[in-house]
Amino acid sequence: MISMEKKYNYLPPIISSTDDLKTEYIELDGWNESTRGCRNYNELPRNAKKYIETLREITGVEVSLLSTSPEREDTILFKDPFYRLSIY
Repeated sequence: MISMEKKYNYLPPIISSTDDLKTEYIELDGWNESTRGCRNYNELPRNAKKYIETLREITGVEVSLLSTSPEREDTILFKDPFYRLSIY
């Protein structure tokens, strides 16, 4: 028996049928605690931290900053996204 299943780590430009695609997902526990006002990673609820770490692992991308509410000052800065950025 030959498996015709293909795994992509990108969305192919041409898909003959969505039947060819298989969605893989994971479920994570949520949290009921508010993140409003959190300005430090250690202030986040435990499951919120797990969520961020899982995103890092899956995407292979570091998180630079995280907004914890609509307020500008409610931001956790992991690393300065503008460091060494210059137009000159």
